[in-house]
Amino acid sequence: MFWVKSAFVLILLLAIIPATSPADAQTDVSPDGTEVGDTGDHQCERPVGADGQAVHELLGRPVVGDKETHPKDVWRAGPEVQEWFEKVDAQLADSPNVLGTFVDDLTQTHVIVVGAGKTDSVKRLLKDPAPIAIDYRVSCRPLETLREIEGELVKREWHKRANDISYSFYTDPSVGRVTVVLPPDEKGLAEQVEARFGRDNILIEYGTIELAGRYNNGSAHDGGAHIGNSYPAHCTAGFAMDRSGGRWMASAYHCLFGYSNTWTSGSTYYGQTNFSLAPSAWPGVDALLVGDGNDQYSRVMWVDPCSPCTRLVSSKGNASSNSSICVNGANTGARCGLTVRTYTVYTCAESVPGVCWFLRKAEKPGSFIAQNGDSGAAMYNRLSGSKAKIRGMFTALERDQNNNLRHDSALFFNVSSVEASLGATTATACCNNDSW
Repeated sequence: MFWVKSAFVLILLLAIIPATSPADAQTDVSPDGTEVGDTGDHQCERPVGADGQAVHELLGRPVVGDKETHPKDVWRAGPEVQEWFEKVDAQLADSPNVLGTFVDDLTQTHVIVVGAGKTDSVKRLLKDPAPIAIDYRVSCRPLETLREIEGELVKREWHKRANDISYSFYTDPSVGRVTVVLPPDEKGLAEQVEARFGRDNILIEYGTIELAGRYNNGSAHDGGAHIGNSYPAHCTAGFAMDRSGGRWMASAYHCLFGYSNTWTSGSTYYGQTNFSLAPSAWPGVDALLVGDGNDQYSRVMWVDPCSPCTRLVSSKGNASSNSSICVNGANTGARCGLTVRTYTVYTCAESVPGVCWFLRKAEKPGSFIAQNGDSGAAMYNRLSGSKAKIRGMFTALERDQNNNLRHDSALFFNVSSVEASLGATTATACCNNDSW
């Protein structure tokens, strides 16, 4: 991540912290949110336990141990639960009857939000016994309505100014509404958004995000290195990728804005951007490849603070909803114990008309997990034997409506999105360059 005057500003929502208590864990509800046999609409309020900041404040957990070496992971960070989250994502991925999932940290429950009358059919999709408590809840609003709204917002044709502003949106299953995040100076547009899509289907928030901009890393070049192509521009080398018989290093495209195609790590030459050999993913994905036919690139990633100081990339896979994850920024260092949120953050930039990015969000309320200079960093999981599993690439930080940076959350692209857009494959196979 780095500060670049020409880099555009995108929009991102801020989490809402309700003052309500968790709903009854096993209550079914009708599509309008009314509980069967009750007159309330408790299920339409986000449970306190599903809000990371609220849980952090209620439990008073100290902000310690968030480095790679001393993680303080919560109840769902163990390997058995992580594997369960992966299975749920895979087995429910193509179901039109699932709005999404979330976890309630106060009740330690995995909640699956489904369409009206679809609970039994969704249950049949899950093939394995759950290692944790499961709760099926009916969406407060029809799934078809919410998905139609998402589709209209992605097309950027919902308003005559939709391509002239930056905004983002997502559907949080724990709320059952589409949250639209507008620039703080566009409050007059909020009423038009609500009128267009229905006040009961929309939540309006205000805020922005900015693209987020290991030293002297020589050949074979490693992931996690601090790299740049002109002072004061600097970013993070993410992870090695293979393309067209060559090996490259992935990083964020916005790091290149306005600067040279030659990259260095400190005073050490790191590589070139060569779009004829490795086209960038821009504007679809904020990613590029750095490489040089004469230099070598390694699967090793620096993950200091030490113990271990490095990890070897041995596998890959998209981040699972509700799972625990690490981010490896060159400036901040490796930080773990972030929670991957279940929803996609659709980010639509004023400077890229007609395009919306599909980003994931991970956060650790109250912790310092990312800053300027960390863009391009690997999102990963720790494996035994000092190995790592790549999950995605970090690209941006949130700002609140008062323009204050939030350092406890990270927006990132899934590894599959980075691979597909670059026409490259994450390097997980052995090479001579990969020795420590």
